[in-house]
Amino acid sequence: SSDVCSSDLSDVFLEKPMARDPHEAQQIYEVQKRTGKKLMVFQPHRARPDTVTVKMLLDKGTLGDIYMIKRTWSTFFIRTNWQAYKANGGGTLNNHGAHFIDQMLYLSGGKAKNVSCELQKVAATGDADDCAKVMIKTDNGITLDIDMSMISTFDLTPWVIYGTRGTAMFTVNDKGKSVIRARYCDSDVELEKSMYHKTGTVNDKAEYPWNIVNLEIKDEYQINFYDKCYEYYALDQEPFVPVQDTLAVMDVLERCHEVTGEY
Repeated sequence: SSDVCSSDLSDVFLEKPMARDPHEAQQIYEVQKRTGKKLMVFQPHRARPDTVTVKMLLDKGTLGDIYMIKRTWSTFFIRTNWQAYKANGGGTLNNHGAHFIDQMLYLSGGKAKNVSCELQKVAATGDADDCAKVMIKTDNGITLDIDMSMISTFDLTPWVIYGTRGTAMFTVNDKGKSVIRARYCDSDVELEKSMYHKTGTVNDKAEYPWNIVNLEIKDEYQINFYDKCYEYYALDQEPFVPVQDTLAVMDVLERCHEVTGEY
């Protein structure tokens, strides 16, 4: 309430999702602004080695302008606990979507412009979804395609990144190491030149000047989230997960619920 003094409150570290809905999240944010206390939400997927590796690739500009990132999470696990029920805030969208939506918005550097979503309950014992698909079109022109399935009997390719000069995907190299493999052209000009063929029979198997690079996903790339907590709460550095980013995740989750009519 408004009569609570900031000296009576402590800094806060929240589990994801930040709240039950954007309205409640905004209320928390307003208290944080009024009291001046620190607030951050646990979003560890942006600290994972694969996220760091993909971000390295994006920052290098190897693939040109990025127009789509596809993130797939697949496992087989029949929910029987509290997370299988809507009344408890369960479901794949709420439990895993908060992770992957944050991860993808973080990598894209954009904000959600358009959102579409599909939810299905296939094998869970409760009434909440165990299969979710979220599509986000960002304000910087990137399509974020997020597939989350708890009922897949195969481990599907977790990452595919599409750019104007090439594509990258998660795979395994000849030494059995997990890598992000990029197949790309050095420049837009080089790619454009290769598109012009001699007159005559159309050649739909033209040789393009592809380069291939493997970026190994190394364990040492893992960012220690609790080090980031220390930097923020103890050393007054910028938060690793700004509260505005968390509010953006809450907005996408709410828009997914509105589209599907599932709460």
